[in-house]
Amino acid sequence: MEAKSKYNLKGLMEERHSVRSFQKKEVPEDLIKEIIKIAQRVSSWENSQPWNLYIATGEVLEAIRKEYITKGDQKVKWYADMKPGHRTDFSKQAQKNMEDQNAAFAKFTDDPKYEKFMNNVKQMYNAPNGYLFHS
Repeated sequence: MEAKSKYNLKGLMEERHSVRSFQKKEVPEDLIKEIIKIAQRVSSWENSQPWNLYIATGEVLEAIRKEYITKGDQKVKWYADMKPGHRTDFSKQAQKNMEDQNAAFAKFTDDPKYEKFMNNVKQMYNAPNGYLFHS
């Protein structure tokens, strides 16, 4: 017997996508607060909630974006607050997925749309707000 739920997980997962270019439109503060309130309900070990949330807007976000672009132009690799895991830290299947994605992306670099895509990356996808979750 199938369990009943007010949520359709399969539908949510099938409809999700990654935004690669945001509208240049301010996100209302009350919406940001609502999102934070919802996020506070995320499970954590013994309700420890071992994270901090930082939100950057306006001049602070522009300073971050400028630094991001500068480091990117200088070819600084993995300019981030948190060091990413090495590919060998992942399962064989995850490594295969990453290899396949990198191969597909390599083909894309010959596409005329590549420069536009990379400009969006450099501009942090024109995100109106910057969020950093840190634990």
